[in-house]
Amino acid sequence: MLDKSQQTPLSLGILIGLAVTLAVYFGVVRPAPATQAAPTQQDGFAVSGTACMAIARAIETYESRHQRRPGRLADLVDAQLLRASALHDERRLADSPPTYKKRPMNDVVYFPSLRRFDAPDLILLCTLVLREGETHYHAVTNDGGYRTLSRAELITALNRTYTAIGKDIPWQKME
Repeated sequence: MLDKSQQTPLSLGILIGLAVTLAVYFGVVRPAPATQAAPTQQDGFAVSGTACMAIARAIETYESRHQRRPGRLADLVDAQLLRASALHDERRLADSPPTYKKRPMNDVVYFPSLRRFDAPDLILLCTLVLREGETHYHAVTNDGGYRTLSRAELITALNRTYTAIGKDIPWQKME
């Protein structure tokens, strides 16, 4: 049996856990979505089309070596098929110290649950933010093809992709 001094931290931990659970349940606190929000038309961080194609080639190489796609883009870095900087907008890399080291989120969205035999036009990876001066988003389809898409085209393609993989669309209530 625990003495009184050992019970206090345990009881406090249980109470905090219960409070967080109730806050999430009642919608006071919302967990972060599995992926980013709907594509935005404002300037922000996004990888270039060239970087998207390099990532797609690295995924293809990884798949040929391991008979499966990587579970996350960091696996490509671990397998030395891609530099970590390829997953981030070069403007972020120009920061001192680089913000990508402080913020591990990639500047490209990847759908690891897509399989090679899924529909070829589903989105394998894409940007969700327009780069300065650009009018279209970068996307690589499940068959490895590179495309530039308008916001409406990207939303339609992402809706198809989320439906195909059986996931809820994070921005469904926004549209």
